[in-house]
Amino acid sequence: MKINLFKTAILLIAIVLVNKLNAQLIVNVGQTPTQLVQNVLVGGGVLVNNVTFVGSTTGTYRQIGEFSNGSTTNLGINAGVVISSGNVSVIPNASSQQLDQNYGSSGDADLAQLLGTSISNSYDAAILEFDFQPLSNTVSFKYVFGSEEYNDYVNSNFNDVFGFFISGPGITGPFSNNSANIALIPFTTTPVAINNVNNGGPVSGCATGPCTNCTYYIDNCSGGTIIYDGFTTALTATANVQPCQWYHIKLAVSDIYDGVFDSGVFLEANSFSSDAVNLSSYYTNPSLGLNAIEGCSDGLISFTLNNPATVNDTIFYTISGTATNGIDYTTIPSYVIIPAGFDSTSIIINAVMDGLTEGTETVILHVQTSSCGTQDITLNITDNTPILATVTADQTICDGNQPVNFSVAASGGVAPISLLWSNGLGSSANISTSPLVGITTYTVTATDACGATKTDSILITVNPTPTATFTAQSPICAGLPSSIVYTGTPGATMTWNLNGATILSGTPSSGNFGITWNAAGTYAITLSVTNSEGCISTLETHYIQVLGAGTPNCCIAPTPDAGPDLQFCGLSGNFQAITPDDPSYVGTWTQITGPGISNYGDIHLINSTISVSLPGTYTYQWNEVNGPCDSADVVSILFIQNPIANAGPDSSLCGLNYSMLAQPSSGIGTWSGTGITSPSNPNSNVTVIAYGTYTYVWTENNNGCLSTDTVLIDFLQVPNANAGTDGTGCGFS
Repeated sequence: MKINLFKTAILLIAIVLVNKLNAQLIVNVGQTPTQLVQNVLVGGGVLVNNVTFVGSTTGTYRQIGEFSNGSTTNLGINAGVVISSGNVSVIPNASSQQLDQNYGSSGDADLAQLLGTSISNSYDAAILEFDFQPLSNTVSFKYVFGSEEYNDYVNSNFNDVFGFFISGPGITGPFSNNSANIALIPFTTTPVAINNVNNGGPVSGCATGPCTNCTYYIDNCSGGTIIYDGFTTALTATANVQPCQWYHIKLAVSDIYDGVFDSGVFLEANSFSSDAVNLSSYYTNPSLGLNAIEGCSDGLISFTLNNPATVNDTIFYTISGTATNGIDYTTIPSYVIIPAGFDSTSIIINAVMDGLTEGTETVILHVQTSSCGTQDITLNITDNTPILATVTADQTICDGNQPVNFSVAASGGVAPISLLWSNGLGSSANISTSPLVGITTYTVTATDACGATKTDSILITVNPTPTATFTAQSPICAGLPSSIVYTGTPGATMTWNLNGATILSGTPSSGNFGITWNAAGTYAITLSVTNSEGCISTLETHYIQVLGAGTPNCCIAPTPDAGPDLQFCGLSGNFQAITPDDPSYVGTWTQITGPGISNYGDIHLINSTISVSLPGTYTYQWNEVNGPCDSADVVSILFIQNPIANAGPDSSLCGLNYSMLAQPSSGIGTWSGTGITSPSNPNSNVTVIAYGTYTYVWTENNNGCLSTDTVLIDFLQVPNANAGTDGTGCGFS
């Protein structure tokens, strides 16, 4: 044929315009023809041998290879084997042309006969042949035919051709060895060729019709991702055969009339198949191993046809193995049915967790995969036991004995086992924590690799530890009483060591009692306390100094009482201590704390008026003296600054609206009176509905200390002046 210069120019422009890297077919020429047939082309239900290939398989130009990545293109087939009358390596180059020089090889007589021409007009034939044995009554495969002859040489003598010629039992055809061509336009006996499938032509560039069988044609004239300017849709070649018999097939493509523009045929991977049953095994938890696990990972055996069943297909099998059907796994039948229109079904081997140690057991299916073949498939079942999680025993401790330590022992299930504690304790098996007083529950969840879980809990009870605090009067005189007052935990059992003291009043078990010693010295009193939970306090110790009877300081100490805490409005107030039991005791007031200076007047008066310089809380001590013995008591006095309410001046106005003019001081103020709109606003608006004089009270409150002021507002009516009507007169009066 002749090279079309216009077409070449269009393709050169396409080099610039088409980004071929976005999606590109991949062609690999690393495998031999035998490997390509056995590893790539052939699917299930077919046995093959005696693979041969006529064409170039070495050097730069090779006529057979493996393609992939077709799903990113418009080819219609993702992967498979490609054979061509040209160099297959250039097929992915959409911006170029497949126009190899003539290989010098001859054509093929069957291809020439297919077009009704002489073999001398057939060039560069690529012929893949092999014997095969189908395991069912049909064999089929998917293919796409493409050519550089599109669209320039459509309906010309440059009608590159391909064919799939099958021969064997029951096959009768006009080609060599009585073979028949099964590369046909669907539902016809017409072979697939350039002049039989196209969108019209000849034409340079894209064709617009009239088309021939263009339902099966893809116009690729504008480039895209494959070198051919046109190719067919994905078609299926099918032949009726006799199961278990040997057949021969020849897959051939050649140039016609010259060896320049080339053509190729794409054969889908694994599509050369028959409808024998294919067996596969799967597992629901394959990461745990390729076996079923009792109560964890199911096994699944799939039965798959290469093509959907035309009628319900019943597949029988026998069951054997060391595992017992219905006991070691849920019952499965002795057959499966693939419904019409479907190509697969499956059975589930659900291994039962029986708690027995049986070792690895097997399930074996002996399947009639075709009329002339059987296949065994084996599933292993491994043992499993329920997961266990046991936490150490509950604990009871006394507060202060933290931390507590506990742990969990997990077993059974399928390794690995993960742990998760509540209360944020993490995932360790050994825990150390410090709970608060009360009862705390810690729960652990153990989860095995199958997702089975087991929980267990521990209760940690932390009982409060009692306090053993008490007060004891010291120093005291020998023979005179000392008071013991218990201030620790109520309701506890007390253990005293009174160091030889005589109990004068009360009982130690109550915690409030009086004691004395007859001899001078320093005596230690100790106390420990045990509560109802058995928790023991730390030992509390007080040292009592006992003075001899002749000691000058050995006297009866007074018991002063400064009176209750008080609160005054203003910066002065009158308060008094409680009169002492003995009028001979001498008392004085002193200031202990306060933000300002106090003025007492006579500091010796029990009933005293005290003024301060600043508001705030003051602490005063009343000290009573009995000779060398003295004692003191304190009182807290809060002086609150009195507010000074100022409602503003009296006023009168024309109208019914007025804005008040209170002057706030130290308190929170509120208005009362007629028509106040914002009582807490010193400058609140007032609106009345009748003229007259109104009284308003401004009250300020500083922490309970009140002050009020009154203002009078006279609302006056605005007069309505009326001068009469306008008029006209004669003269000046």
